[in-house]
Amino acid sequence: EEDMNTIPEDFYGFSKYIIHQRSLSHTNLYNLRIFNIFHPNEEDNRFIKLCFSNAKNDTIMNIQDDKYFDFFYYLDFIKVIEYYVNNINTQEILPKTINISYDKKYKLSEIAKLISPHIKLNISNENSNNNYSGNPEKINNFKKWKIQIKKIIS
Repeated sequence: EEDMNTIPEDFYGFSKYIIHQRSLSHTNLYNLRIFNIFHPNEEDNRFIKLCFSNAKNDTIMNIQDDKYFDFFYYLDFIKVIEYYVNNINTQEILPKTINISYDKKYKLSEIAKLISPHIKLNISNENSNNNYSGNPEKINNFKKWKIQIKKIIS
């Protein structure tokens, strides 16, 4: 969560930083920081779908950077949105910015192996430092908020 106040050097990270900063100046604007969402009908070129496809077809799964990467299940994300929508006008103070991520962190290769232990992997860089994951501290408060988050990959 503390990284939200650090100015990133890459264009994508910088755009996320600007979104965060702008959201702070509006009372009814909330920043749900999505790292990646997966769902059954996602495009064939998405990582989770590719893992299933490569495992089924017994083909090699190519991973360029084996980084820690947060994936969030779409039904869990809908619960978060519903909670915000249903509580926007209450006395409850909702976090202005929240990382949409789970506690447990997995590398891409580990996610592929969870999907299929027999999947064939070709990893170009096994020690990537370009992780794409977030601190779930605030979203873990949803337990206090009586929202059950389904932990698909954990």
